[in-house]
Amino acid sequence: MSAGPALAARRGFTLVEVLAGLALSLTAVALLTVAVGVVSGAWGRGGASAERGDSIGRAGSRFTDDVESMVPWRYAVGNRGAIVFDGEKGSVVFAAVAATGSYGAPRLRFVSYRFIAGAHGFDIERRVALLGNSPQKLDPDWTETITVLAGVDAPELAFADPTATGTVWRDAWPAGPTLPAAIRLSFSLAGRPVVVEAPVYADPQRDCLLPVSRLGCDAPNAPVAPAQPAAPAPPPATGQDL
Repeated sequence: MSAGPALAARRGFTLVEVLAGLALSLTAVALLTVAVGVVSGAWGRGGASAERGDSIGRAGSRFTDDVESMVPWRYAVGNRGAIVFDGEKGSVVFAAVAATGSYGAPRLRFVSYRFIAGAHGFDIERRVALLGNSPQKLDPDWTETITVLAGVDAPELAFADPTATGTVWRDAWPAGPTLPAAIRLSFSLAGRPVVVEAPVYADPQRDCLLPVSRLGCDAPNAPVAPAQPAAPAPPPATGQDL
């Protein structure tokens, strides 16, 4: 009968055991919280990096498409005028063609890229305006303005000049009789350097056959109609034909 109180005393936990268990539980929760925070931070950094990569890819694709659609539009017909183009390290303006007319017909327009200083670096801005049939200036009334990429550092444009000894990248390309072979856009975003080199696409068939007046085409590049076969010579006359 004396064993009953002793057995009852051994049931449950002592205060020391409860406090020790509580301390272990709190330590485990703290370690788990730190681990979750580290994983979440890494996941967030990875997501932000992927989003920046997508933004850079979209901006580069848009810039390349615009440059490849450039056309040698001149102020005067033929070779008597400079091509509509003006490029420097901080901006570029050129004439381009886009399928924006009725039923996808090509239309000419001004396209401009420039860098605008903001609170966090520079914004790469793209502007578009209809060129019309009588371009008189390189600063038209822009009908569309968008920011293709924001918060970049050290943006810069350069223009490829092919020479006998290799390509030279120039800081400026004023209006003249020729276009650069390519345009390079370089900048850095979140410490990541980016370089986009877009070739200037030359297509005489497209450039000279646009359904818009005043388009200057160089004679060597103008499309030539295929030669027609010569008609067979008539048979020689005989005495019976007289």
